[in-house]
Amino acid sequence: EKDETSTLWIAGDKFRKDAGEQSFIVDLEAQKLFIVDHSGKSCQTADLPLDLVKLVPEEMRAMIEQMAERMNMRVEVTPTEETREIAGYSAKLYRVAARSDQGLELDQELWMSEEVKFDVAAYKKMAEALFSMQPIGAEWKKEILAIEGFPVLQETTVRMMGTEIKSSEELVSVEEKEAPAGSYAPPAGYAIEPFDFMAGFGPGGGR
Repeated sequence: EKDETSTLWIAGDKFRKDAGEQSFIVDLEAQKLFIVDHSGKSCQTADLPLDLVKLVPEEMRAMIEQMAERMNMRVEVTPTEETREIAGYSAKLYRVAARSDQGLELDQELWMSEEVKFDVAAYKKMAEALFSMQPIGAEWKKEILAIEGFPVLQETTVRMMGTEIKSSEELVSVEEKEAPAGSYAPPAGYAIEPFDFMAGFGPGGGR
């Protein structure tokens, strides 16, 4: 069990997420993704849109394609009339159920608010770029991004092979301020490396 606070910065076509010792930076104007490891003072970079099949060794490409196909999910999104206030915003509950033929089950309770005052459309473009780092669940990701509003609280349960993992993510606050200089670029002095899918990086991946 682990608690972690992350910070999101959004400025037009630029996005940054700071979580633990990692930062994820998306620059849609330059069509670049940066994954910063502050502990190792290194930064992986990749061109967008990200095509994972082209980023793995050639001998593994067929396996990745097959895995993505097998693990793709049937998704059902159920809006409810249930509402509550979270972080000062009125939110509506959506229930999401996703299932794969391989036995992967994902259930989410998403509390979505249309009152959050920032560019949600820009946020969703950034989320789409980060989702592309994960080779499975394309249909689930598409359905999530289609829901109106911003997720002020999301509670997720994943089950597979007898293992159950629960997680939750809740908005604390939204503020308008200037980002520190250089926020949307790799830090000076960090080693720049090509994106390595095999290293296990991913949004919120815990590395």
